[in-house]
Amino acid sequence: MRKTTKSPGEKIVKDIANQFGTSPELAEYRIKRLGLWRAYQNRSIDLRG
Repeated sequence: MRKTTKSPGEKIVKDIANQFGTSPELAEYRIKRLGLWRAYQNRSIDLRG
């Protein structure tokens, strides 16, 4: 069963996933693996670089 409550970060993950043509789960995994999880939690990632 999936969670029905969405955190504000879920929209950000979906936006990142759409930008790179991947699934939200894979985008979140990559954020964690790249060591950007704390920055992501603080909502300070800027992908427009």
